[in-house]
Amino acid sequence: MPDRKVHVVLRKEDVYPERLADKIVMVIDTLFATTTIVTALAHGARQVLPALNHNEARNIAQAAGAGAELVLAGELNGETLPGFAHATPQALSASGLQGKTVVYSTTNGTIALRRAQTGHAVYAACLRNARATVADASARQPDRSVILLCAGSAGAFNLEDFFTAGILVGHFLTLSDAASLSDSAQAALRCSHAEPIPTLLQSRTGRRLAGRWRHEIEYAGQIDSENTVARLIGPALVRG
Repeated sequence: MPDRKVHVVLRKEDVYPERLADKIVMVIDTLFATTTIVTALAHGARQVLPALNHNEARNIAQAAGAGAELVLAGELNGETLPGFAHATPQALSASGLQGKTVVYSTTNGTIALRRAQTGHAVYAACLRNARATVADASARQPDRSVILLCAGSAGAFNLEDFFTAGILVGHFLTLSDAASLSDSAQAALRCSHAEPIPTLLQSRTGRRLAGRWRHEIEYAGQIDSENTVARLIGPALVRG
Protein backbone atom coordinates (compact mmCIF):
# COMPACT_ATOMS: atom_id res chain seq x y z
CA MET A 1 0.00 0.00 0.00
CA PRO A 2 1.52 3.41 -0.96
CA ASP A 3 2.13 6.00 1.73
CA ARG A 4 -0.50 8.69 2.16
CA LYS A 5 1.09 12.02 1.17
CA VAL A 6 0.54 14.89 3.63
CA HIS A 7 1.47 18.44 2.63
CA VAL A 8 0.99 21.80 4.34
CA VAL A 9 0.18 24.90 2.26
CA LEU A 10 1.16 28.02 4.18
CA ARG A 11 -1.38 30.50 2.81
CA LYS A 12 -4.69 30.28 0.97
CA GLU A 13 -3.14 32.33 -1.84
CA ASP A 14 -0.71 29.47 -2.55
CA VAL A 15 -3.28 26.78 -3.29
CA TYR A 16 -4.37 25.90 -6.83
CA PRO A 17 -8.06 24.91 -6.78
CA GLU A 18 -7.75 23.02 -10.06
CA ARG A 19 -5.23 20.63 -8.44
CA LEU A 20 -7.42 19.58 -5.52
CA ALA A 21 -9.97 17.29 -7.19
CA ASP A 22 -8.30 14.04 -6.07
CA LYS A 23 -7.22 15.26 -2.60
CA ILE A 24 -8.53 15.63 0.92
CA VAL A 25 -8.29 19.28 1.96
CA MET A 26 -8.38 20.42 5.59
CA VAL A 27 -8.79 24.17 5.88
CA ILE A 28 -7.31 25.78 9.00
CA ASP A 29 -8.12 29.22 10.38
CA THR A 30 -7.54 28.73 14.09
CA LEU A 31 -8.28 32.36 15.10
CA PHE A 32 -11.11 31.99 14.48
CA ALA A 33 -13.07 30.91 11.43
CA THR A 34 -12.69 27.14 11.48
CA THR A 35 -12.87 27.04 15.29
CA THR A 36 -16.10 29.02 15.10
CA ILE A 37 -17.57 26.77 12.40
CA VAL A 38 -16.86 23.62 14.41
CA THR A 39 -18.27 25.23 17.56
CA ALA A 40 -21.42 26.39 15.76
CA LEU A 41 -22.12 22.88 14.48
CA ALA A 42 -21.40 21.43 17.91
CA HIS A 43 -23.98 23.82 19.37
CA GLY A 44 -26.73 22.68 17.05
CA ALA A 45 -26.40 24.79 13.92
CA ARG A 46 -27.89 22.90 10.98
CA GLN A 47 -25.24 24.13 8.57
CA VAL A 48 -22.71 26.91 8.00
CA LEU A 49 -22.52 28.65 4.63
CA PRO A 50 -19.08 30.23 4.07
CA ALA A 51 -19.33 33.50 2.14
CA LEU A 52 -16.59 35.20 0.16
CA ASN A 53 -17.42 38.58 1.67
CA HIS A 54 -20.07 40.48 3.60
CA ASN A 55 -21.95 41.48 0.44
CA GLU A 56 -22.36 37.86 -0.61
CA ALA A 57 -23.41 36.95 2.92
CA ARG A 58 -26.13 39.58 2.89
CA ASN A 59 -27.29 38.40 -0.54
CA ILE A 60 -27.55 34.83 0.73
CA ALA A 61 -29.59 35.99 3.70
CA GLN A 62 -31.86 38.11 1.51
CA ALA A 63 -32.46 35.23 -0.88
CA ALA A 64 -33.42 32.97 2.03
CA GLY A 65 -36.28 35.30 2.97
CA ALA A 66 -37.45 36.93 6.18
CA GLY A 67 -38.81 33.73 7.72
CA ALA A 68 -35.61 31.70 7.40
CA GLU A 69 -33.99 30.30 10.53
CA LEU A 70 -30.75 32.07 9.78
CA VAL A 71 -27.92 33.86 11.58
CA LEU A 72 -25.57 36.28 9.83
CA ALA A 73 -22.12 36.27 11.44
CA GLY A 74 -18.81 37.69 10.39
CA GLU A 75 -15.87 40.03 10.65
CA LEU A 76 -13.60 42.09 8.46
CA ASN A 77 -10.02 42.64 9.61
CA GLY A 78 -10.98 41.45 13.08
CA GLU A 79 -13.92 43.81 13.54
CA THR A 80 -17.47 42.48 13.75
CA LEU A 81 -19.43 43.54 10.67
CA PRO A 82 -22.36 45.92 11.25
CA GLY A 83 -25.58 43.97 11.60
CA PHE A 84 -23.71 40.65 11.95
CA ALA A 85 -23.27 38.43 15.01
CA HIS A 86 -19.75 38.14 16.42
CA ALA A 87 -17.49 35.82 14.44
CA THR A 88 -15.71 34.28 17.45
CA PRO A 89 -16.68 30.78 18.59
CA GLN A 90 -18.11 31.26 22.07
CA ALA A 91 -19.76 34.58 21.29
CA LEU A 92 -21.55 33.17 18.25
CA SER A 93 -22.62 29.94 19.94
CA ALA A 94 -24.12 31.94 22.82
CA SER A 95 -26.53 33.62 20.40
CA GLY A 96 -28.63 30.46 20.03
CA LEU A 97 -27.95 28.34 16.95
CA GLN A 98 -30.06 25.21 17.38
CA GLY A 99 -31.48 24.18 14.00
CA LYS A 100 -30.34 27.39 12.30
CA THR A 101 -28.25 28.12 9.23
CA VAL A 102 -25.23 30.33 9.87
CA VAL A 103 -24.14 32.52 6.97
CA TYR A 104 -20.54 33.30 7.81
CA SER A 105 -18.11 35.82 6.32
CA THR A 106 -14.53 36.32 7.49
CA THR A 107 -11.40 38.00 6.21
CA ASN A 108 -9.50 34.76 5.59
CA GLY A 109 -11.06 31.48 6.68
CA THR A 110 -14.25 31.49 4.63
CA ILE A 111 -12.28 32.58 1.55
CA ALA A 112 -9.89 29.66 2.11
CA LEU A 113 -12.85 27.28 2.33
CA ARG A 114 -14.25 28.56 -0.93
CA ARG A 115 -10.85 28.14 -2.63
CA ALA A 116 -10.73 24.58 -1.33
CA GLN A 117 -14.23 23.56 -2.42
CA THR A 118 -12.90 21.72 -5.50
CA GLY A 119 -11.28 19.13 -3.22
CA HIS A 120 -12.44 15.52 -3.21
CA ALA A 121 -13.32 15.94 0.48
CA VAL A 122 -13.09 19.23 2.35
CA TYR A 123 -13.02 19.76 6.12
CA ALA A 124 -12.92 22.74 8.47
CA ALA A 125 -10.20 21.80 10.95
CA CYS A 126 -9.01 23.41 14.15
CA LEU A 127 -7.14 22.40 17.28
CA ARG A 128 -10.34 21.46 19.08
CA ASN A 129 -11.41 18.84 16.52
CA ALA A 130 -8.00 17.87 15.12
CA ARG A 131 -8.03 14.20 16.07
CA ALA A 132 -11.70 13.73 15.17
CA THR A 133 -11.13 15.25 11.73
CA VAL A 134 -8.09 13.10 10.95
CA ALA A 135 -9.89 9.99 12.19
CA ASP A 136 -12.87 10.71 9.93
CA ALA A 137 -10.71 11.32 6.87
CA SER A 138 -8.60 8.24 7.57
CA ALA A 139 -11.71 6.06 7.85
CA ARG A 140 -13.35 7.40 4.69
CA GLN A 141 -10.28 7.80 2.46
CA PRO A 142 -7.34 5.83 3.88
CA ASP A 143 -4.99 6.32 0.92
CA ARG A 144 -5.85 9.70 -0.58
CA SER A 145 -3.30 12.54 -0.41
CA VAL A 146 -3.99 15.34 2.06
CA ILE A 147 -3.53 19.09 1.78
CA LEU A 148 -3.54 20.99 5.07
CA LEU A 149 -4.45 24.49 3.92
CA CYS A 150 -3.51 27.29 6.31
CA ALA A 151 -5.67 30.33 5.68
CA GLY A 152 -3.02 32.84 6.71
CA SER A 153 -3.93 36.49 7.02
CA ALA A 154 -4.23 38.86 4.07
CA GLY A 155 -1.40 37.11 2.24
CA ALA A 156 0.82 36.62 5.30
CA PHE A 157 1.90 33.42 7.07
CA ASN A 158 0.14 32.73 10.40
CA LEU A 159 1.90 30.86 13.19
CA GLU A 160 -1.33 29.62 14.78
CA ASP A 161 -2.51 27.94 11.57
CA PHE A 162 0.90 26.34 11.01
CA PHE A 163 0.93 25.06 14.59
CA THR A 164 -2.52 23.53 14.07
CA ALA A 165 -1.34 21.91 10.84
CA GLY A 166 1.44 20.27 12.84
CA ILE A 167 -1.03 18.80 15.30
CA LEU A 168 -2.99 17.37 12.38
CA VAL A 169 0.20 15.93 10.86
CA GLY A 170 0.95 14.22 14.16
CA HIS A 171 -2.48 12.61 14.18
CA PHE A 172 -2.01 11.35 10.63
CA LEU A 173 1.19 9.64 11.75
CA THR A 174 -0.59 7.88 14.62
CA LEU A 175 -3.94 7.14 12.95
CA SER A 176 -2.86 6.20 9.42
CA ASP A 177 -1.01 3.05 8.39
CA ALA A 178 1.65 5.15 6.67
CA ALA A 179 2.19 8.80 5.80
CA SER A 180 4.78 10.51 3.62
CA LEU A 181 5.38 14.06 4.81
CA SER A 182 6.44 16.99 2.66
CA ASP A 183 9.09 19.36 4.03
CA SER A 184 6.37 21.82 5.11
CA ALA A 185 4.51 19.02 6.91
CA GLN A 186 7.71 17.99 8.72
CA ALA A 187 8.34 21.60 9.76
CA ALA A 188 4.77 21.98 11.03
CA LEU A 189 5.13 18.76 13.05
CA ARG A 190 8.21 20.15 14.77
CA CYS A 191 6.43 23.44 15.47
CA SER A 192 3.55 21.56 17.10
CA HIS A 193 5.70 20.45 20.04
CA ALA A 194 5.29 23.92 21.56
CA GLU A 195 2.62 24.72 24.16
CA PRO A 196 -0.65 25.51 22.35
CA ILE A 197 -2.17 28.47 24.19
CA PRO A 198 1.09 30.43 24.61
CA THR A 199 1.82 29.81 20.93
CA LEU A 200 -1.56 31.20 19.92
CA LEU A 201 -1.25 34.18 22.25
CA GLN A 202 2.26 35.02 21.03
CA SER A 203 1.34 34.83 17.35
CA ARG A 204 0.84 38.04 15.42
CA THR A 205 -2.92 37.51 15.24
CA GLY A 206 -3.08 36.41 18.86
CA ARG A 207 -1.31 39.54 20.07
CA ARG A 208 -3.71 41.70 18.08
CA LEU A 209 -6.83 39.96 19.39
CA ALA A 210 -5.84 39.14 22.96
CA GLY A 211 -7.05 42.40 24.47
CA ARG A 212 -10.71 41.67 23.74
CA TRP A 213 -10.74 38.00 22.81
CA ARG A 214 -8.17 36.32 25.08
CA HIS A 215 -10.82 33.92 26.42
CA GLU A 216 -11.65 32.93 22.84
CA ILE A 217 -7.97 32.31 22.05
CA GLU A 218 -7.69 30.09 25.13
CA TYR A 219 -10.81 28.23 23.99
CA ALA A 220 -9.37 27.77 20.49
CA GLY A 221 -6.15 26.38 21.98
CA GLN A 222 -7.77 23.33 23.60
CA ILE A 223 -6.46 20.41 21.55
CA ASP A 224 -8.78 17.47 20.77
CA SER A 225 -11.51 18.74 23.09
CA GLU A 226 -14.30 18.39 20.50
CA ASN A 227 -15.55 15.40 18.49
CA THR A 228 -17.54 17.39 15.96
CA VAL A 229 -16.33 16.95 12.37
CA ALA A 230 -17.17 19.74 9.90
CA ARG A 231 -17.37 18.61 6.25
CA LEU A 232 -18.13 20.75 3.24
CA ILE A 233 -21.00 19.17 1.32
CA GLY A 234 -21.92 21.31 -1.67
CA PRO A 235 -22.01 24.92 -0.44
CA ALA A 236 -22.51 24.07 3.23
CA LEU A 237 -20.44 22.85 6.14
CA VAL A 238 -22.33 20.19 8.07
CA ARG A 239 -21.58 17.74 10.85
CA GLY A 240 -19.63 14.82 9.42
